[in-house]
Amino acid sequence: MFPNPWKASYWGTFKQEGKRLPIADGVEWLLLPTQLDPEPTAVLETIRGELETAYEKERVTLMHRRGAT
Repeated sequence: MFPNPWKASYWGTFKQEGKRLPIADGVEWLLLPTQLDPEPTAVLETIRGELETAYEKERVTLMHRRGAT
């Protein structure tokens, strides 16, 4: 659930809470509601340069990692 894995929350023993998890580098597609709460919006802004919008309609946005196949 976003913002995992870019900002870990409720992750295992909480030793990685708030950190970017290594698996974030392998995410190619991201499907999000168009309207996000402030915290997920802030995380999305930090990674927006890694992604491009593939589809957006009313309440959903599909994003793809730039350069991924």
